[in-house]
Amino acid sequence: MIESNYSEASMPASNSPKKKFIFLLAAIFLLLLIVGLIIFFLYRKSTSNKVNPLVQNGIAVTTTPIADTTTPSPYVEKFPNDLDRDGIDDAKEKELGLSNRDFDTDGDGLSDSDEIDVWKTDPKITDTDADGFNDGYEVFKGYNPKGPGKITSP
Repeated sequence: MIESNYSEASMPASNSPKKKFIFLLAAIFLLLLIVGLIIFFLYRKSTSNKVNPLVQNGIAVTTTPIADTTTPSPYVEKFPNDLDRDGIDDAKEKELGLSNRDFDTDGDGLSDSDEIDVWKTDPKITDTDADGFNDGYEVFKGYNPKGPGKITSP
């Protein structure tokens, strides 16, 4: 026979009232949590599909969806053969040696059409007057991109 230092009287009972109480509380908490989650998800599902009418001064205001009546952009109609949408026809860009895929061939911040039509600068050269500042920066700061001085008018 094996002897033990513990007597049967000193060993804790496996079914003590304290353990039963804790187990009961945990079971109730878990049950309430599950019921709460079920109610939450059912409520959320039922309210997400409803359209609540807007009520102003006791009168329900309904809204009618606006039909898509967009018309083609006048720009697209004006320049149907302008891939980069810079205002210069692709054939003309090829003739001038400009990119038909980039609206700003030299990357100075001014579109090719603005350089040709407005500022009269070279759209293939970043710094037309070679002063160390690119044309777009000079225009942004109010300086003449073709030479010294401030911009008086484009």
